[in-house]
Amino acid sequence: MRKTKKAARKSAGTRAPARPKSVQAMAMPTPAPGITRLPGSGVTRSRVVIHGGLVYAVATAPEKSDALYDQTRQALAFLNASLALANTDKTKLLQVTVYIADIANKDDMDRAWQEWADPANAPQRACVGVALEGQDLVEIVAIAAA
Repeated sequence: MRKTKKAARKSAGTRAPARPKSVQAMAMPTPAPGITRLPGSGVTRSRVVIHGGLVYAVATAPEKSDALYDQTRQALAFLNASLALANTDKTKLLQVTVYIADIANKDDMDRAWQEWADPANAPQRACVGVALEGQDLVEIVAIAAA
């Protein structure tokens, strides 16, 4: 006669591991050594990650207007604040990727960028037209030196 898993555990004197009742009941994983994560807009997102002398940041406009220029200015201000949280600034930017909802409006993003960027410390930058979520017209992903 075959034993069920429960019967086999009982005869071996072991118990099945307890199952958590909810996600909140689960223990948080131990942070990876040498990596600092600053909380983002959700539990599975980081606003800033710092590792190996580099700062990784992402920014969108906090207030969603209908103008790409306005959203880009807001996102760049948010990026400034994120970099400051990591004790760095835009003069240490190495690479920036700007995602915009309509590549036909790239000039509006460029105008905001030109007003904000430090010409003496220009990072490598790319701009890509993509479908963005909700009312976001721009999302900026940056890597800076710490």
